[in-house]
Amino acid sequence: MPVRVELGPRDLTVSQAMVVRRDRQGKEPEALARLAVRVPALLDEIQQSMLDEATAKRDSATVEVADAAEALEAAQHGFARIPWSALGEQGEARLAESAVTVRCLQDRDLGVPADIDCDGVTALVARSY
Repeated sequence: MPVRVELGPRDLTVSQAMVVRRDRQGKEPEALARLAVRVPALLDEIQQSMLDEATAKRDSATVEVADAAEALEAAQHGFARIPWSALGEQGEARLAESAVTVRCLQDRDLGVPADIDCDGVTALVARSY
């Protein structure tokens, strides 16, 4: 539940409610007349906040590596990004022996590559559980 709205007898006498966000500590008073507008906006703020936090955590745990040995070491503590041309299917099989798998392949624009043999394709690898 990303937002909780608390409404009690004292709140009703002053035409307000207490709004509690999942992603922060504390409560904020909000006028009852504004709740219908404020809560959807708050949901968007919370979604963006949680996405930003998760992205920062992922990025801080991702290391650029040059070969399968470095990828194997980096994947023990997070993610490794390796050029597909340096990894290939043989390197992928080597990583799999240590329960490290390719999570996704990306092109230069971080999109899905049309062909894995194109220049600039990278593999994001991590331990599987």
